[in-house]
Amino acid sequence: MQGHQVHGACSKICILVPAKKYASAKKVTTLEELERQFPEFQIIIDATEQPIPRPKDKKKRRKYYSGKKKRHTIKNQYTINMRGEIIHKPPHSTGRHHDYHIFKAKHPILPEGLQTFVDLGYMGMQKDYPQYNAILPHKKRKGEKLTVLQKQFNKVQSKTRIRIEHVISRVKKFRICSDVFRNKLCRYDTISEIVCGLINFKIRWKEKFVVAIS
Repeated sequence: MQGHQVHGACSKICILVPAKKYASAKKVTTLEELERQFPEFQIIIDATEQPIPRPKDKKKRRKYYSGKKKRHTIKNQYTINMRGEIIHKPPHSTGRHHDYHIFKAKHPILPEGLQTFVDLGYMGMQKDYPQYNAILPHKKRKGEKLTVLQKQFNKVQSKTRIRIEHVISRVKKFRICSDVFRNKLCRYDTISEIVCGLINFKIRWKEKFVVAIS
């Protein structure tokens, strides 16, 4: 493509930050729109952590300390569709909170009929939020072994859920979303929204232009 063609193409695609994608997803009224927003009628939810400097205030140190990472962090929850687009990313949470606690406080409100793939960090979701049709892997109980069918199910579930790990990996290629965040936390959500928007833009760009040209 020539320079003016690239410029024209860019003007046709807006950088879809999660807030815009989420607003659009909530307005879905037909089955066709639902399938366009959520291919295969499926979503994946997961959370990740990013380190921050050790707070000076004692209460904040306790609030942001992650027992899993053994350091002070902030947590982000991502909801993606099967294309890898980030549909929902609520404001960050403190590192002390468990993934499911974050979900209960900041879960997305989406149309019914979608399947939701999550990991074992979201135990209890099937009972507390049946409308999400949550699909979790089978958990091995103490003194018992998983059956062959359960192992096969976990393998298929993991193959689907790995997509969100790839998305999180793309987010963390931006060092401002992976290194110790030394800026003011009040700016964090705006910065991470822009990064997510760039990732969504790249996916849309490939769909509309790279694939079309090839």
